[in-house]
Amino acid sequence: MLEKYLAQLKSPNTILMAKRTIGAFLDEYDITREDVQEFINSEAERGLSKITLQKKLYFLRGFFSFLVAEKIIEENPATDIEIPSPRIRLQDVITIRNQAIEALVSQDIRRMDVSRLTLDDLTYNKIRIKDKYVTLTPKTTAALNRYLSYRNLLNPKSNSLFISQTGKPLSWQSFYV
Repeated sequence: MLEKYLAQLKSPNTILMAKRTIGAFLDEYDITREDVQEFINSEAERGLSKITLQKKLYFLRGFFSFLVAEKIIEENPATDIEIPSPRIRLQDVITIRNQAIEALVSQDIRRMDVSRLTLDDLTYNKIRIKDKYVTLTPKTTAALNRYLSYRNLLNPKSNSLFISQTGKPLSWQSFYV
């Protein structure tokens, strides 16, 4: 049946991608909604982008719609499948952290002062440095907020604002700005 479905597709690249996706699914899973969700989740765990996951789901939906039309299965198990957010890689968090540091340093805040910041030093758009509050630019606020949304992946227990890959507070000597 797979070959009959693939014969309907036009582009050689589409045929190749559909064959790989559908083949990988059929080799490991049954044709159930739970298995389709598990397949998509496992592909997300491999770090595939949301667009790639959407393409894989598109191929599965198309194939199962074909099977419904051929009366081989009663309903398409690939409908209403949720595509999980892809896992963020450690290197991506480090890049986001470095962008936040760069934004602070670009506001003429010394690297040593940035390295000493704690979570308690932050307010909405200000940071406390040596008992003075510095108002942050919108760009710096956005960069910090983005970093804060991923910061706990490095070390949720630390009160230091900037954390190294190893989960320890980041020293000012290690800033690459």
